[in-house]
Order: sequence, then C-alpha cells, then structure tokens
Amino acid sequence: MNNKWQTLTILLALLTIILGVWSLHSGFVVGNVSAVETSSSLGAYWDVGCSARVSSIDWGNMTPSQTKNITFYIRNDGSTTIFLSGIDKNWNPTTAEGYVRFVFGSADQIVQASEVKKVTCSLTISPEITNITNFSFTVLLQGTNYLLGDVNQDGKVDGKDTAIVALAFGSIPGDPRWNALADVYEDQKIDGKDINQVTIHFGKS
Repeated sequence: MNNKWQTLTILLALLTIILGVWSLHSGFVVGNVSAVETSSSLGAYWDVGCSARVSSIDWGNMTPSQTKNITFYIRNDGSTTIFLSGIDKNWNPTTAEGYVRFVFGSADQIVQASEVKKVTCSLTISPEITNITNFSFTVLLQGTNYLLGDVNQDGKVDGKDTAIVALAFGSIPGDPRWNALADVYEDQKIDGKDINQVTIHFGKS
C-alpha cells in the first residue's frame, strides 16, 4: 500500500512539473497598448462615422504564435493631402519588442483632406517568447507630406534612402555614423525597423 502511495505521489509531482513547464511556454501573455497617439491633423476612431475616438487598444490575452487584428478608422482633419503611417514605440518592458511584432496596415496610405481611411493593425506573439507576462507600447499615427521610408524626403523611396539607413545602421546619437534622417522611428537608434520602412515603400513616389 505504501509503495502505491509513493508511486502516486511521484506521478503527481511529475505531472505538476510538466504542467508548470507547459504553462510557462504556452501561458497567456497579456498585451495592451498604453496609448494611441496621433499628429494634430489626424483623428482615430472605432467607427466609420468618427464618433468614438480611439485612445488605446486592449489586445486581450494572447498565446505564443498567435496573431490578432484590430480595425479602426483614421480621418484627415487637415486641409492638405497626407501620407499616413503608424509606428510602435515606448515598449515596456523593452525586451518585449524582440518577441512581439506590430504591423500597421492600409491598402493606400494617401489620405485626402477630410477623408476617412480604414486601417488594420496586427500584433503577433513570437513562439519563443519567455519571461514576459504582460507588456505595453504606444502606437504613433502620423500624417506627413512624404512617405515614411522617404528618408531624404525627395519625393521617392529608392536606393538613396536605403544607402542612408545602411550607412548609419547600428548607430545611436553621438556615434560618428549617426544620421537623424535615418532614424525613421525617432527612437534614438537605427536598426532593422528603420530599414523595414524603406523596404516596405521601396519604389513608391
């Protein structure tokens, strides 16, 4: 009888360990955007009628490898045509940025004055995420008179823009190779995210 209880105790202990390891890998990651910020010429809304403003996005509970999409609407409240872009910044903890991918999507980023544009943002959790149970970041929605990847602002995204970012890649302010123009995300570092913006819009004018 004692042997049976000992065997059962060992099995229960092993099961507890296995479940604990499993929960660490596939447990829920609570994601939420601390804020949605817009430039002065833009308004972000949950509805096409632009009556309910977007101030934050709650992504809810997400598991490794999962992707969620959120759709809302942007209105150009300015008097001129703008190029619409959305970037992520202010990650907390900063390590979350390495495991969570934010993508801002719009079929056409040109927004006329007073026009309302439907956009979809997606968030993907890496299957390799570890030691992060919750995180937050800021989505900055911008309206500019040039494409976000047009680093030298000459009206087109081409090899010149790629070269500028490539030459400054890996630099931070104070580095001899630092070039503020290449800091597309304005996060005081030039990395793959800056290169990615040029790649996304390459060939556009």
